[in-house]
Order: sequence, then C-alpha cells, then structure tokens
Amino acid sequence: MLHLLIVLLFIAILIALFSSLWSLLRRPSADGTTANRLLWRVIFSVLLILLLVYGFSSGRLRSHAPWQSSEHIHKQEQPNPDHIHKMPIPGHRFKTEVLA
Repeated sequence: MLHLLIVLLFIAILIALFSSLWSLLRRPSADGTTANRLLWRVIFSVLLILLLVYGFSSGRLRSHAPWQSSEHIHKQEQPNPDHIHKMPIPGHRFKTEVLA
C-alpha cells in the first residue's frame, strides 16, 4: 500500500509539472494558472518526502542498495584469525639521523 502511494504521488508530481509547463507555453500571461499548478507540484513533493520519511522510520521501507548491507563483508570474516597477533616490529635496520 505504501509503495502504491509513493508511485501515485510521483506520477502526480510529474503530471503537475508537465501541466504547468503546458500552461506556461500555451498562455504565458499572469493569470496565475502556472503558479497554481506549480504550487500543487510542491505540495505533492512535500507529501512524497513525508511519506518516504515515515516509511524509512517505521521500517516499512528499506534500502536494497548493495553497499548498504554488510553481509558481503562478514562472509569472508574468519572466526579466529591467526594473523592479528603478528605485527611487524622494526628492528635495527633503520638508522636514525640527527639533523644539526
């Protein structure tokens, strides 16, 4: 139901946008028709943003982007890695130089 409302609001935004463009091209006078249709587009856009915020905050919507989930990162994780205690320690190979 939420997805349907989002799609309908997006379609309403596109219809309001193109109808205001048509109104502007057909009669570019100052009768307020174009401004009224653009106002409806802004109202629909605000409603769409509020609906998206509600959907993500309530958990009804979630991102399916591959970089959002960390499952692919944890697949290669070892339970007891052996290499974490092996740290290279520099020996006497490096000579210190004192600048005077």
